[in-house]
Amino acid sequence: MGVENKGAHLMLEAVKQQFNQHNITLAISWDSGGVGYRKAKELGLFYLPPNLGKKAVVFKLIKHLPKTVRRSFNIILDEEVDVILDGSGFAYGDFWGANKPLRRFQNVLAGKTSRNAKSILLPQALGPFDDDKVRRSFNKVLDKSDLVFVRDEQSMEYMINAYGLQQKFILAPDFTNLVDAGPEQNYPEGEICLIPNYKMFTQDKEAYMSFLIKVRIFLKNQDKKVYYLIHEGERDKEIAKELNRSLALNDPIVEEFDPIKIKNRIKSADLIIVSRFHGLVSALSQGVPAITTSWSHKYQILMKEYDQEDALIDIRNYDFGNVKNLISIFLSKGKAAFRNEQADTIQKQKERSKLMWEKLKKHISIQYK
Repeated sequence: MGVENKGAHLMLEAVKQQFNQHNITLAISWDSGGVGYRKAKELGLFYLPPNLGKKAVVFKLIKHLPKTVRRSFNIILDEEVDVILDGSGFAYGDFWGANKPLRRFQNVLAGKTSRNAKSILLPQALGPFDDDKVRRSFNKVLDKSDLVFVRDEQSMEYMINAYGLQQKFILAPDFTNLVDAGPEQNYPEGEICLIPNYKMFTQDKEAYMSFLIKVRIFLKNQDKKVYYLIHEGERDKEIAKELNRSLALNDPIVEEFDPIKIKNRIKSADLIIVSRFHGLVSALSQGVPAITTSWSHKYQILMKEYDQEDALIDIRNYDFGNVKNLISIFLSKGKAAFRNEQADTIQKQKERSKLMWEKLKKHISIQYK
Protein backbone atom coordinates (compact mmCIF):
# COMPACT_ATOMS: atom_id res chain seq x y z
CA MET A 1 0.00 0.00 0.00
CA GLY A 2 1.26 3.45 -0.89
CA VAL A 3 -0.18 6.94 -0.75
CA GLU A 4 0.44 8.43 -4.20
CA ASN A 5 -2.26 6.21 -5.63
CA LYS A 6 -5.36 7.35 -3.78
CA GLY A 7 -7.05 3.99 -4.18
CA ALA A 8 -4.17 2.38 -2.31
CA HIS A 9 -4.25 5.21 0.24
CA LEU A 10 -7.99 4.65 0.76
CA MET A 11 -7.37 0.93 1.35
CA LEU A 12 -4.78 1.89 3.96
CA GLU A 13 -7.31 4.13 5.70
CA ALA A 14 -9.86 1.31 5.59
CA VAL A 15 -7.38 -1.01 7.34
CA LYS A 16 -6.62 1.64 9.96
CA GLN A 17 -10.31 2.11 10.69
CA GLN A 18 -10.77 -1.62 11.21
CA PHE A 19 -7.85 -2.06 13.61
CA ASN A 20 -7.79 1.25 15.47
CA GLN A 21 -10.61 -0.13 17.63
CA HIS A 22 -8.25 -2.84 18.88
CA ASN A 23 -5.05 -2.57 20.88
CA ILE A 24 -2.90 -3.29 17.83
CA THR A 25 0.24 -1.66 16.51
CA LEU A 26 0.03 -1.06 12.75
CA ALA A 27 3.24 -0.74 10.76
CA ILE A 28 3.90 -0.15 7.07
CA SER A 29 6.72 -1.83 5.19
CA TRP A 30 9.53 0.21 3.62
CA ASP A 31 8.70 -1.21 0.17
CA SER A 32 5.17 0.22 0.16
CA GLY A 33 5.15 2.73 -2.68
CA GLY A 34 5.90 6.27 -1.64
CA VAL A 35 6.00 5.64 2.10
CA GLY A 36 9.24 6.27 3.95
CA TYR A 37 9.90 6.69 7.65
CA ARG A 38 8.65 10.29 7.87
CA LYS A 39 5.51 9.63 5.83
CA ALA A 40 4.69 6.58 7.94
CA LYS A 41 4.86 8.72 11.07
CA GLU A 42 2.60 11.36 9.45
CA LEU A 43 0.09 8.61 8.71
CA GLY A 44 0.11 7.49 12.34
CA LEU A 45 1.85 4.22 11.54
CA PHE A 46 4.95 2.46 12.77
CA TYR A 47 7.66 1.77 10.23
CA LEU A 48 9.08 -1.58 9.18
CA PRO A 49 12.57 -0.64 7.95
CA PRO A 50 14.49 -2.13 5.01
CA ASN A 51 16.81 -5.07 5.41
CA LEU A 52 18.43 -4.39 2.02
CA GLY A 53 20.39 -1.50 0.51
CA LYS A 54 22.18 1.50 2.00
CA LYS A 55 19.45 2.46 4.47
CA ALA A 56 19.54 -1.01 5.98
CA VAL A 57 22.87 -0.21 7.63
CA VAL A 58 21.29 2.49 9.79
CA PHE A 59 18.39 0.30 10.82
CA LYS A 60 20.68 -2.61 11.64
CA LEU A 61 22.26 -0.34 14.24
CA ILE A 62 18.83 0.63 15.55
CA LYS A 63 18.00 -3.06 15.85
CA HIS A 64 20.40 -3.32 18.77
CA LEU A 65 18.64 -0.58 20.73
CA PRO A 66 16.19 -1.54 23.50
CA LYS A 67 12.64 -2.16 22.31
CA THR A 68 11.30 0.80 24.29
CA VAL A 69 13.71 3.11 22.45
CA ARG A 70 12.77 1.69 19.05
CA ARG A 71 9.10 2.10 19.80
CA SER A 72 9.67 5.71 20.80
CA PHE A 73 10.90 6.23 17.23
CA ASN A 74 7.91 4.32 15.77
CA ILE A 75 10.07 1.48 14.46
CA ILE A 76 9.09 -2.20 14.29
CA LEU A 77 11.45 -5.03 13.38
CA ASP A 78 10.70 -7.98 11.11
CA GLU A 79 10.74 -10.45 13.97
CA GLU A 80 8.14 -8.41 15.87
CA VAL A 81 5.53 -8.73 13.10
CA ASP A 82 2.67 -11.13 13.86
CA VAL A 83 0.45 -10.53 10.81
CA ILE A 84 1.29 -9.38 7.27
CA LEU A 85 -1.57 -7.78 5.33
CA ASP A 86 -1.14 -7.30 1.59
CA GLY A 87 -3.46 -4.63 0.20
CA SER A 88 -1.93 -4.41 -3.27
CA GLY A 89 -5.28 -3.97 -5.01
CA PHE A 90 -4.07 -5.33 -8.36
CA ALA A 91 -0.42 -6.27 -8.63
CA TYR A 92 -0.24 -9.97 -9.41
CA GLY A 93 -0.81 -11.36 -12.87
CA ASP A 94 0.56 -11.38 -16.41
CA PHE A 95 -0.03 -7.62 -16.82
CA TRP A 96 2.55 -6.88 -14.10
CA GLY A 97 5.15 -9.54 -14.84
CA ALA A 98 7.08 -11.88 -12.55
CA ASN A 99 9.13 -9.32 -10.64
CA LYS A 100 6.38 -7.91 -8.41
CA PRO A 101 5.52 -11.16 -6.61
CA LEU A 102 9.19 -12.12 -6.54
CA ARG A 103 10.11 -8.84 -4.80
CA ARG A 104 7.31 -9.31 -2.30
CA PHE A 105 8.50 -12.80 -1.53
CA GLN A 106 12.13 -11.76 -1.11
CA ASN A 107 11.53 -8.49 0.76
CA VAL A 108 8.66 -9.45 3.05
CA LEU A 109 7.79 -13.14 3.09
CA ALA A 110 11.05 -15.05 2.83
CA GLY A 111 11.71 -14.80 6.57
CA LYS A 112 8.14 -15.45 7.59
CA THR A 113 8.60 -19.08 8.62
CA SER A 114 11.11 -18.26 11.34
CA ARG A 115 8.83 -15.73 12.99
CA ASN A 116 5.57 -17.63 12.31
CA ALA A 117 3.79 -14.53 11.14
CA LYS A 118 0.47 -14.98 9.40
CA SER A 119 0.21 -13.57 5.90
CA ILE A 120 -3.10 -12.51 4.36
CA LEU A 121 -3.88 -11.09 0.93
CA LEU A 122 -6.68 -8.56 1.36
CA PRO A 123 -9.34 -8.51 -1.40
CA GLN A 124 -7.70 -7.75 -4.72
CA ALA A 125 -7.94 -8.49 -8.41
CA LEU A 126 -5.66 -11.33 -9.49
CA GLY A 127 -4.46 -12.87 -12.75
CA PRO A 128 -4.46 -14.04 -15.38
CA PHE A 129 -1.50 -16.36 -14.89
CA ASP A 130 -0.85 -17.69 -18.39
CA ASP A 131 2.83 -16.74 -18.23
CA ASP A 132 4.80 -19.58 -16.61
CA LYS A 133 7.29 -17.21 -14.94
CA VAL A 134 4.50 -15.13 -13.41
CA ARG A 135 2.65 -18.24 -12.25
CA ARG A 136 5.73 -19.71 -10.57
CA SER A 137 6.72 -16.40 -9.02
CA PHE A 138 3.29 -15.75 -7.50
CA ASN A 139 3.11 -19.33 -6.27
CA LYS A 140 5.92 -18.49 -3.85
CA VAL A 141 3.70 -15.80 -2.37
CA LEU A 142 0.72 -18.17 -2.19
CA ASP A 143 2.76 -20.82 -0.38
CA LYS A 144 3.43 -18.29 2.40
CA SER A 145 -0.15 -16.98 2.52
CA ASP A 146 -2.71 -18.17 5.06
CA LEU A 147 -5.76 -16.48 3.51
CA VAL A 148 -6.19 -15.14 -0.02
CA PHE A 149 -9.23 -12.90 -0.44
CA VAL A 150 -10.07 -12.76 -4.13
CA ARG A 151 -12.01 -9.68 -5.20
CA ASP A 152 -14.08 -10.99 -8.08
CA GLU A 153 -15.30 -14.12 -9.84
CA GLN A 154 -13.03 -13.65 -12.85
CA SER A 155 -9.98 -13.42 -10.59
CA MET A 156 -11.12 -16.55 -8.77
CA GLU A 157 -11.37 -18.38 -12.08
CA TYR A 158 -7.82 -17.29 -12.94
CA MET A 159 -6.60 -18.54 -9.54
CA ILE A 160 -8.30 -21.92 -9.80
CA ASN A 161 -7.07 -22.44 -13.36
CA ALA A 162 -3.49 -21.68 -12.31
CA TYR A 163 -3.31 -23.19 -8.81
CA GLY A 164 -6.34 -25.41 -8.37
CA LEU A 165 -9.20 -24.95 -5.93
CA GLN A 166 -7.82 -24.16 -2.48
CA GLN A 167 -9.68 -23.64 0.78
CA LYS A 168 -7.76 -20.46 1.55
CA PHE A 169 -9.09 -18.78 -1.62
CA ILE A 170 -12.11 -16.74 -0.43
CA LEU A 171 -14.28 -14.48 -2.57
CA ALA A 172 -14.71 -11.01 -1.01
CA PRO A 173 -15.34 -7.51 -2.45
CA ASP A 174 -13.19 -4.42 -2.33
CA PHE A 175 -13.31 -3.31 1.30
CA THR A 176 -13.16 0.48 0.89
CA ASN A 177 -16.96 0.53 0.62
CA LEU A 178 -17.08 0.61 4.44
CA VAL A 179 -15.08 3.85 4.74
CA ASP A 180 -17.39 6.67 5.84
CA ALA A 181 -16.71 9.85 3.88
CA GLY A 182 -18.88 12.06 6.08
CA PRO A 183 -21.76 14.36 5.04
CA GLU A 184 -22.05 15.74 1.51
CA GLN A 185 -20.58 19.16 0.85
CA ASN A 186 -20.95 21.84 -1.79
CA TYR A 187 -17.72 22.07 -3.76
CA PRO A 188 -17.29 25.22 -5.85
CA GLU A 189 -15.35 23.43 -8.60
CA GLY A 190 -18.45 21.75 -9.99
CA GLU A 191 -21.10 19.09 -9.65
CA ILE A 192 -19.70 16.68 -12.23
CA CYS A 193 -16.39 15.01 -11.61
CA LEU A 194 -14.07 13.47 -14.22
CA ILE A 195 -11.45 11.03 -12.94
CA PRO A 196 -8.88 10.14 -15.63
CA ASN A 197 -6.46 7.21 -15.71
CA TYR A 198 -3.32 6.98 -17.83
CA LYS A 199 -3.57 3.18 -17.75
CA MET A 200 -6.40 3.53 -20.25
CA PHE A 201 -3.65 4.23 -22.79
CA THR A 202 -2.87 0.50 -22.69
CA GLN A 203 -6.21 0.02 -24.44
CA ASP A 204 -6.08 2.85 -26.98
CA LYS A 205 -4.76 6.31 -26.17
CA GLU A 206 -6.38 8.05 -29.12
CA ALA A 207 -9.77 6.43 -28.51
CA TYR A 208 -9.64 7.25 -24.80
CA MET A 209 -8.79 10.92 -25.33
CA SER A 210 -11.46 11.14 -28.01
CA PHE A 211 -14.04 9.73 -25.60
CA LEU A 212 -13.13 12.25 -22.90
CA ILE A 213 -13.24 15.13 -25.36
CA LYS A 214 -16.71 14.11 -26.57
CA VAL A 215 -17.95 13.82 -23.00
CA ARG A 216 -16.56 17.20 -22.03
CA ILE A 217 -18.03 18.95 -25.08
CA PHE A 218 -21.44 17.40 -24.37
CA LEU A 219 -21.33 18.54 -20.74
CA LYS A 220 -20.25 22.02 -21.86
CA ASN A 221 -23.27 22.19 -24.11
CA GLN A 222 -25.39 21.23 -21.10
CA ASP A 223 -23.88 24.14 -19.12
CA LYS A 224 -22.54 21.79 -16.46
CA LYS A 225 -19.68 22.73 -14.16
CA VAL A 226 -16.98 20.09 -14.44
CA TYR A 227 -13.70 19.46 -12.65
CA TYR A 228 -10.99 16.82 -12.75
CA LEU A 229 -10.20 14.78 -9.66
CA ILE A 230 -6.73 13.24 -9.70
CA HIS A 231 -6.24 9.79 -8.20
CA GLU A 232 -2.59 9.23 -9.07
CA GLY A 233 0.08 11.75 -9.85
CA GLU A 234 1.38 13.62 -12.86
CA ARG A 235 0.35 11.21 -15.60
CA ASP A 236 -3.32 11.44 -14.70
CA LYS A 237 -3.01 15.20 -14.25
CA GLU A 238 -1.45 15.56 -17.69
CA ILE A 239 -4.59 14.05 -19.24
CA ALA A 240 -6.68 16.76 -17.58
CA LYS A 241 -4.27 19.46 -18.72
CA GLU A 242 -4.33 18.16 -22.29
CA LEU A 243 -8.12 18.21 -22.35
CA ASN A 244 -8.16 21.78 -21.08
CA ARG A 245 -5.66 22.77 -23.76
CA SER A 246 -7.38 21.01 -26.62
CA LEU A 247 -10.80 22.42 -25.73
CA ALA A 248 -9.58 25.88 -24.66
CA LEU A 249 -11.16 25.36 -21.23
CA ASN A 250 -9.96 26.00 -17.71
CA ASP A 251 -11.69 23.26 -15.75
CA PRO A 252 -10.31 22.98 -12.20
CA ILE A 253 -7.85 20.15 -11.57
CA VAL A 254 -8.18 19.02 -7.97
CA GLU A 255 -5.66 17.02 -5.96
CA GLU A 256 -6.26 15.98 -2.36
CA PHE A 257 -3.81 14.17 -0.09
CA ASP A 258 -6.55 12.73 2.13
CA PRO A 259 -8.35 9.88 0.30
CA ILE A 260 -11.41 10.30 2.52
CA LYS A 261 -11.77 13.87 1.23
CA ILE A 262 -11.58 12.46 -2.28
CA LYS A 263 -14.33 9.99 -1.40
CA ASN A 264 -16.38 12.87 0.01
CA ARG A 265 -15.98 14.82 -3.21
CA ILE A 266 -17.25 11.80 -5.12
CA LYS A 267 -20.16 11.41 -2.71
CA SER A 268 -21.05 15.07 -3.22
CA ALA A 269 -21.04 14.95 -7.03
CA ASP A 270 -24.12 14.55 -9.21
CA LEU A 271 -22.31 12.30 -11.68
CA ILE A 272 -18.88 10.71 -12.02
CA ILE A 273 -17.15 9.95 -15.32
CA VAL A 274 -14.40 7.68 -14.06
CA SER A 275 -11.51 5.50 -15.17
CA ARG A 276 -10.03 4.75 -11.73
CA PHE A 277 -11.24 1.61 -9.94
CA HIS A 278 -11.47 3.05 -6.44
CA GLY A 279 -13.08 6.20 -7.77
CA LEU A 280 -15.71 3.89 -9.22
CA VAL A 281 -16.07 1.93 -5.95
CA SER A 282 -16.44 5.20 -4.04
CA ALA A 283 -19.21 6.31 -6.40
CA LEU A 284 -21.19 3.08 -6.54
CA SER A 285 -20.90 2.32 -2.81
CA GLN A 286 -22.25 5.80 -2.01
CA GLY A 287 -25.09 5.78 -4.52
CA VAL A 288 -23.56 8.21 -6.99
CA PRO A 289 -24.28 7.63 -10.71
CA ALA A 290 -21.10 6.62 -12.53
CA ILE A 291 -20.06 6.03 -16.13
CA THR A 292 -16.78 4.16 -16.40
CA THR A 293 -14.20 3.04 -18.91
CA SER A 294 -12.13 -0.07 -18.29
CA TRP A 295 -8.61 -1.40 -18.77
CA SER A 296 -9.01 -4.53 -16.61
CA HIS A 297 -11.59 -7.20 -15.85
CA LYS A 298 -12.04 -5.73 -12.38
CA TYR A 299 -14.21 -2.92 -13.75
CA GLN A 300 -16.59 -5.26 -15.58
CA ILE A 301 -17.12 -7.41 -12.48
CA LEU A 302 -17.65 -4.41 -10.22
CA MET A 303 -20.29 -2.93 -12.53
CA LYS A 304 -22.00 -6.32 -12.64
CA GLU A 305 -22.04 -6.51 -8.84
CA TYR A 306 -23.85 -3.15 -8.71
CA ASP A 307 -26.15 -3.92 -11.67
CA GLN A 308 -24.65 -1.07 -13.69
CA GLU A 309 -23.22 -2.90 -16.70
CA ASP A 310 -24.94 -0.52 -19.14
CA ALA A 311 -22.76 2.31 -17.81
CA LEU A 312 -19.50 0.50 -18.72
CA ILE A 313 -17.99 1.95 -21.90
CA ASP A 314 -15.66 0.06 -24.21
CA ILE A 315 -13.70 2.96 -25.70
CA ARG A 316 -12.86 0.91 -28.80
CA ASN A 317 -16.47 0.04 -29.58
CA TYR A 318 -19.28 2.29 -28.40
CA ASP A 319 -22.08 4.53 -29.63
CA PHE A 320 -21.68 8.02 -28.22
CA GLY A 321 -25.40 8.55 -28.62
CA ASN A 322 -25.87 5.93 -25.90
CA VAL A 323 -23.34 7.72 -23.70
CA LYS A 324 -25.24 11.00 -24.09
CA ASN A 325 -28.48 9.22 -23.20
CA LEU A 326 -26.87 7.73 -20.10
CA ILE A 327 -25.62 11.11 -18.93
CA SER A 328 -29.01 12.72 -19.57
CA ILE A 329 -30.91 9.96 -17.76
CA PHE A 330 -28.62 10.04 -14.73
CA LEU A 331 -28.81 13.82 -14.43
CA SER A 332 -32.57 14.07 -15.01
CA LYS A 333 -33.34 11.23 -12.59
CA GLY A 334 -31.16 12.77 -9.90
CA LYS A 335 -28.76 11.27 -7.39
CA ALA A 336 -31.34 10.82 -4.63
CA ALA A 337 -33.52 8.59 -6.81
CA PHE A 338 -30.49 6.62 -8.03
CA ARG A 339 -29.27 6.15 -4.47
CA ASN A 340 -32.67 4.90 -3.38
CA GLU A 341 -32.75 2.39 -6.24
CA GLN A 342 -29.28 1.12 -5.31
CA ALA A 343 -29.80 0.98 -1.52
CA ASP A 344 -30.24 -2.80 -1.25
CA THR A 345 -27.31 -3.52 -3.56
CA ILE A 346 -25.05 -1.13 -1.66
CA GLN A 347 -25.96 -2.73 1.65
CA LYS A 348 -25.37 -6.22 0.25
CA GLN A 349 -21.83 -5.31 -0.82
CA LYS A 350 -21.10 -3.73 2.56
CA GLU A 351 -22.30 -6.86 4.35
CA ARG A 352 -19.90 -8.90 2.21
CA SER A 353 -17.03 -6.65 3.33
CA LYS A 354 -18.04 -6.96 6.97
CA LEU A 355 -18.06 -10.75 6.62
CA MET A 356 -14.54 -10.62 5.16
CA TRP A 357 -13.26 -8.67 8.16
CA GLU A 358 -14.98 -11.08 10.54
CA LYS A 359 -13.24 -14.04 8.90
CA LEU A 360 -9.90 -12.27 8.91
CA LYS A 361 -10.07 -11.20 12.53
CA LYS A 362 -11.21 -14.63 13.62
CA HIS A 363 -8.24 -16.13 11.78
CA ILE A 364 -5.80 -13.88 13.60
CA SER A 365 -7.65 -14.28 16.91
CA ILE A 366 -9.02 -10.76 17.22
CA GLN A 367 -12.53 -10.39 18.55
CA TYR A 368 -14.63 -8.52 16.01
CA LYS A 369 -16.54 -5.57 17.45
